[in-house]
Amino acid sequence: MRLLFRRSKKGKVNEVEVANGGSSIYRRKIWNKIGGIDMMFEPYWWDDVDYSYRAKKAGYKIIEDGTVGVQQVGEMGVDILKRNLKSVLIQRRNYLLFLKKHKSDYYRYYRKVMFHYSVFPFIPWVEWRFKKFKGGLSRWA
Repeated sequence: MRLLFRRSKKGKVNEVEVANGGSSIYRRKIWNKIGGIDMMFEPYWWDDVDYSYRAKKAGYKIIEDGTVGVQQVGEMGVDILKRNLKSVLIQRRNYLLFLKKHKSDYYRYYRKVMFHYSVFPFIPWVEWRFKKFKGGLSRWA
């Protein structure tokens, strides 16, 4: 996701393309006008991208304050599921749902992403499995 969308530089306040999910603040008026988070993306991933995209399409700017940081203590939420096959599949599914929902606007990414996810759908899972071996995946490279 980070490769597709421009982010703010650390220490600067800039307009960006995507609000960063759990550390975002939204104006209630805009939230209600745009329709909030689309529950199609349950339980997690790509809901923030979809909301940001709809906000930009409605003419709003998304501002990121690079001078502020959010620290998550311990493993909570999605972090617990990292490198879990189920979470990888949900992330991939939601990415494809996002592209399908906005296919007329994001067609230029569509072919590239469809190829990527059809050829490399289990790379994070393979990396996770190889971590069980001494040296991880780099041992085999």
